[in-house]
Amino acid sequence: MGMRSVLWVVFAFLAGAIVVGLAGRYRGDVECEGFRHINPDYACAERPVIRKTSYAELVARINDLIEKESASGTMSVASVYFRDLRGGPVWGINESINFAPASLLKLPLVMTLFSLNENIPGLIDTEITFEMARIERFENLKQHELSGVRLEEGKKYRLQELARNAIVHSDNVSYYVLVDYFHTVVPEGVSFVTRTFQELGVIAPRSLAEEVVTARVYAALFRLLYNVSFLDARSSDTLLGWLADASFAKGLAAGVPEGTTVANKFGERDLPDGTQHLHDCGIVYYPDNPYLLCVMTKGRKWEELARVMGTISRMVWEEVDSRRQ
Repeated sequence: MGMRSVLWVVFAFLAGAIVVGLAGRYRGDVECEGFRHINPDYACAERPVIRKTSYAELVARINDLIEKESASGTMSVASVYFRDLRGGPVWGINESINFAPASLLKLPLVMTLFSLNENIPGLIDTEITFEMARIERFENLKQHELSGVRLEEGKKYRLQELARNAIVHSDNVSYYVLVDYFHTVVPEGVSFVTRTFQELGVIAPRSLAEEVVTARVYAALFRLLYNVSFLDARSSDTLLGWLADASFAKGLAAGVPEGTTVANKFGERDLPDGTQHLHDCGIVYYPDNPYLLCVMTKGRKWEELARVMGTISRMVWEEVDSRRQ
């Protein structure tokens, strides 16, 4: 190859590199450097995969569904909260109504454990011996949606294993073993949990009948994990991975295509007056545009509440998917 040919090859390579570099700095006519007051990730990001317009029509249809189901006696009330995690709209229906948190409290408790582990490295690998007698004092050990987990009397379990059982399988026994650990083993454990719950916006209930959680507040926990705002990146990713492995498939997961990743936590509770609470909140990983959805319901038939949650999840997915550009 002659010198002139070599120079042309070098020139072509440099020209290509310059074009690629400019493409990385510009989005259309918008320069992607030098911003002082806006998030450059938004200014420089690729074009959104879905349209970021109002969801007013969907909100109206879901509200009609809730009113119809309430009138039929299927449920007494429902709350819905949605947030587009790629800088899109946020909307809600009755999103500030209080509900009994039930198993939803397992997530902030495990977040508390992870937070403590960041200050005391290796804590999460601590082994404790399971003794059923230590947790029999706690109420609500039974659960409608069976976890499938069976802890063996006298066997040692790592805190991490118990935490994973509480998140993936929503196992009540594993959860209360962790609660007992904070009450009796960790110095100032109860006050640390309470303080952390307050920081997260979730207050532990003092009785089964106390209703203290809203869809809006609980949804914020997932944003903290997704945006790595409370725990470090490794802990946040691990916990979201556990949530994505959750075995409950009758809520949000029932309304999305098979194979879609849903990092969610459900909660259930039967109150003395016969009222049942069933909730499911989490991140639906729509391709290239995940969104947060939280649905909380109250009624008297667990199966019907689950059906309504699945229907709302399907309506949201179909609307998001219809906006794909």
